[in-house]
Amino acid sequence: MKPLHLLVAMILVAATAVAADTPSIKVIGPDQKPVANFSFLTRPSSERVSQRWKTDAKGECRLTNLKPSAKHVLTWAATWTEKGLMEQGTQTSTLSAGQPTTISLKAALIPKGAVAATLQTCAYSLSSFCLDREERFLVCDPLNKRLRVLTADDKLVKDIQLGFAPQVVACRADGSIVAAGTGEIVLLNAQGVKQATASLPAQSRTATAVGAQGQDVFVCVQAKTGYAVFRFCDKLQSPTEIIKGLRGCCGQMDFKVHNGSLYVAHNTKFLIEKYDRDGKLLSSFGKRFNGTSESFKGCCEPKNICFDSQGNLCTAESSNWTVKKFTPDGKYINFFGAIAETGDCVRATIVSTKDNRIYILDHPRNIIRPVLPGKSKDVSTGRS
Repeated sequence: MKPLHLLVAMILVAATAVAADTPSIKVIGPDQKPVANFSFLTRPSSERVSQRWKTDAKGECRLTNLKPSAKHVLTWAATWTEKGLMEQGTQTSTLSAGQPTTISLKAALIPKGAVAATLQTCAYSLSSFCLDREERFLVCDPLNKRLRVLTADDKLVKDIQLGFAPQVVACRADGSIVAAGTGEIVLLNAQGVKQATASLPAQSRTATAVGAQGQDVFVCVQAKTGYAVFRFCDKLQSPTEIIKGLRGCCGQMDFKVHNGSLYVAHNTKFLIEKYDRDGKLLSSFGKRFNGTSESFKGCCEPKNICFDSQGNLCTAESSNWTVKKFTPDGKYINFFGAIAETGDCVRATIVSTKDNRIYILDHPRNIIRPVLPGKSKDVSTGRS
């Protein structure tokens, strides 16, 4: 038997040899300094299955057990770091031992008027938002299990700790707040103090929309057979299923409460459906894209809706980041605007202020940005 010190030496030599043969990645920011705790994906160029990695405190990552391939595709999402928001990106590289492969990050361009767009106000994983009665933004920050209260000029007012990851939020006329996510729903007063809490109906872990009017609180959850809307009483008691069998794409099913009725963005049907508080279908409008302005383009639209101060219904499509306006009974008014981004099948939360400015969730960057009226141009990139 070899002495213990020789065995230790042999293990260290073997580990060093393995490390020397292992490809590595180095991530640097716009200042050419390493970026720690940065996540990215790799996949062989001929495959679709990815591996996830994260850099260490020195901004480096050894790709142990990397799937073999002549070329690898590296991708990363838009991510908040200690240096600010970094733009998403992709590159194809030959990953081999020796000199580390470098990922050079580019700082994201923040549109003018954006909210949740600084290191002090951002939510690293912004899931949804709404306006309160003072026209402040209530922002869901599921990673930190809190709501962030932000002003329109992007100043942090306060954090409201919830104890669960909020996915959706709504505010009613009296200032009280309803938030739901990861199996829970909570009612808060205007100061953010909990008044009532309950489990999501149908033992669901996912809420896609929430709303309240009068004494009613409504929530849409992911159920076993599609999506379902439940109505609670004011203290989050006695949940009653009022709408069931809704079919949504990519985890999206939005609704808004307006003048005592529920308007549902039934995206796989390309319809806006109007229901009474008991779930009776009253009317519907909408059509899949047929070349006309009022039709909805994409695989499943619109994703999200809101009402402006004049009572018009605004729709948001994530396939082309387009906002349109309709009367509540479905008469097409106009194309409001769009943001110059590549479309995707994701949430496109929108709100309208009292003076009818519209803000939309920039899902790739996890920020809230204004939608410019007309054929929109991104004020930071100059793209149209």
